[in-house]
Amino acid sequence: MAKSWGIEALGLEDSVKVFKGIEEAFGAPPLKECLMPIAMRIRDYAKGRVKTGPGSSKRGGARKHLRDLIFASSGKSDMPSVIVGVDRKKAPHAHLVEFGHGGKHPAPPHPFLRPAFDAFRKAAVDMAGKEISERIIKKIVRESKRDLEALARAARREFSTKL
Repeated sequence: MAKSWGIEALGLEDSVKVFKGIEEAFGAPPLKECLMPIAMRIRDYAKGRVKTGPGSSKRGGARKHLRDLIFASSGKSDMPSVIVGVDRKKAPHAHLVEFGHGGKHPAPPHPFLRPAFDAFRKAAVDMAGKEISERIIKKIVRESKRDLEALARAARREFSTKL
């Protein structure tokens, strides 16, 4: 039996419902495959926005710059999502750079993650929509072929029993 698909997402809640429906139809791994290229583009854009300082720490050893600690990951295998963020253990100061801080030596915000997400929001929706649409079409074609083959087998059996 052929299935029909309709996707219309107006807001966040609607998008989540649609996403969950697609997850049920395809499973988490295919959705991760669709989302990972977008996550890597966001990561690279964020890395380009981070201002870098000196390359050595007070202790004399080399330190990683904040931009080197921004990552894109596929996250948990059973979840249909990807993660773009900063390693908080190695860069506990990342939020202070993103949002700024007050105190004895205040610093203004130098956002890097939020502008990256904002810059790729429309592109991410377009890319994910295109990839998911292609996968839906391929799945429908596969199911239609199976249905047609089953119908043809049934017709052959019916025809052969009448002879």
